[in-house]
Amino acid sequence: MKRLYQATRRVQNVDRCELCAAPLAAQHEHLYEPRARQVRCACLGCAVIIPTGTAKYRRVPRRFERLTLDASLWLDELGVPVGVSTIIVRDDGRTVVGYPGPAGLVESELDASQCERLLAALHTPLVPEVEALVLSTLPGGGAWLAGIDVVFEMIAALRESWRGITGGPEAPAALARVIAAHAGASA
Repeated sequence: MKRLYQATRRVQNVDRCELCAAPLAAQHEHLYEPRARQVRCACLGCAVIIPTGTAKYRRVPRRFERLTLDASLWLDELGVPVGVSTIIVRDDGRTVVGYPGPAGLVESELDASQCERLLAALHTPLVPEVEALVLSTLPGGGAWLAGIDVVFEMIAALRESWRGITGGPEAPAALARVIAAHAGASA
């Protein structure tokens, strides 16, 4: 069955909905499967019938909103050793800091007091599992509220550009391009 699905995913170089195989436009919806930690491409019809709450799939909000938080200050306070990180609230109430890497999202749980201060500074709650706070000290850096699909896009960009043990000079540039593309689209 899986091979049949994969064969229908991309027919005639057209991206297709991962639920019903309908053709997708360049701008389309995304669904997140928390248990598998995977983002799925979806047509609008499939996306709108997904119930809210703790369903198998969750609709990813189309949001990339710049915040006035000082990314450098927060990354230092959280002890983040890299120039880009994400803060994600999990369904069980834990808040994790994630670093996009070539092997996926590397996560560690935040200290409760740090978490409370950071979430209070946001002035808006993160939707569990499907929204993230993106903090960047790379060129053009800053802080943004973003859909989890942006985090997965950063991971994909790293996988494509990673060279050697440290990633090479292209890895940070690839992350900066993803952020700039979304920042430009939301302006």
